[in-house]
Amino acid sequence: MAGVAIQHRPHQEVLRQLFHRRGGHDRCRGYGFELRWESCMPRLRNRTPFMVALVPMIDPEGRNVAVVIVKATYDLCSSGVMQLADNQEEILYVDAMCQGKEKRGHEIEAIRVPADLADYKPNTDVIIVRPADEDEARQMEGREIAFRVGSLRKVCRIKRDDWPWGPLRRDEEPRRGFAGTYDHAWMTSRMPLLPADFDPRHHQVAPPDQIVAGHLAGDEELSLRNLHGDGTRWSGRLPGRAIVVSGNLQSHYFTRVAVLDTILLWSDTPRVTLVWRHPIPTRQKIEEVCNVHVHDCRVRTALELYGRS
Repeated sequence: MAGVAIQHRPHQEVLRQLFHRRGGHDRCRGYGFELRWESCMPRLRNRTPFMVALVPMIDPEGRNVAVVIVKATYDLCSSGVMQLADNQEEILYVDAMCQGKEKRGHEIEAIRVPADLADYKPNTDVIIVRPADEDEARQMEGREIAFRVGSLRKVCRIKRDDWPWGPLRRDEEPRRGFAGTYDHAWMTSRMPLLPADFDPRHHQVAPPDQIVAGHLAGDEELSLRNLHGDGTRWSGRLPGRAIVVSGNLQSHYFTRVAVLDTILLWSDTPRVTLVWRHPIPTRQKIEEVCNVHVHDCRVRTALELYGRS
C-alpha cells in the first residue's frame, strides 16, 4: 500500500482493510467488501457507545501505524446539556462533498464534511457543517453566526456563495502550503512516501481562525448564537468524555489517552460531533499490534490516571 495513496486518496485495496465497530458488536464495513475482522487487522474491542475504527496507515517516514479513530455525536438539548444521539455519525474515509452547489453556471467542488483519515493532527479543528439542503443553505445568507469553544471565538456573517466556516480542500491555502514539495528530487529519492518537508498541519481542515492551538480536553464551554436561526442561543459544555486506548505492542502493554482533534457543529440540526485519534506506531508491521481496547471515561479521570498522550 503506497504511502501517498493511504494518506491522501484511499482506493479499494486500502478500503478493504478499513473496519467499523460500535458498542462492542462486531461489524465490518469495507464500502462493498465483506471481510473477516481477523483476516487483516488486530482485534479491536470497542467499550464505548461511539463509532470506532482501527485503520492501517503509513506515516510520513514510511512506518506502519494503526490509527484508532473515535467519533461521537451528541444532541444539543434546550437545557444546555448534551445528550448522546441515537444516530451516530459514521466515520468517513473520503470527503463528503456538497451537492448541487454552483457559481456562475459552474459546479463548485466544496467539501461539506471532511474525511476522518489522518494519522495525526497537531491542533483541534472546529468546523460548522454546511446544510445538506442547498435551499436551506441559501436561506442562511446574510445571517450572522457566532460561536465560542474554550478560548476560541468567531463571529461572521454568511455571504452569498461564501461559506466561511470550513472545511478547506487540500488544494486551498493554507493547507496546500503544508503538503510539501513534489519535485524531481522527491520522485527519485522518496516517492511514494510523503515529501521530507510535509507538515502535519496539512491535515487541519478548518480555516486558520477556527483552529485551537494544541488540543481541547473535551470539557470546555461551548456557546452558539444564531446558528439555527431566530437569534437562538445555546450554552453549555462539551460532554467531558475522554478516550483511552490500550493494548499490546510487541508483547508490551500500553495505555494512552487519545487526542480530541476535530469538532463538527451541524448547522441543519442542533448537534455536535467530536473526533478523537491515537496512532499506534509499529517497528515493522501492523501485526505487532494486538488486542486493542477503546474505553471512554471522564476527562478528569483520564488526566488523573493516565495524563495526556
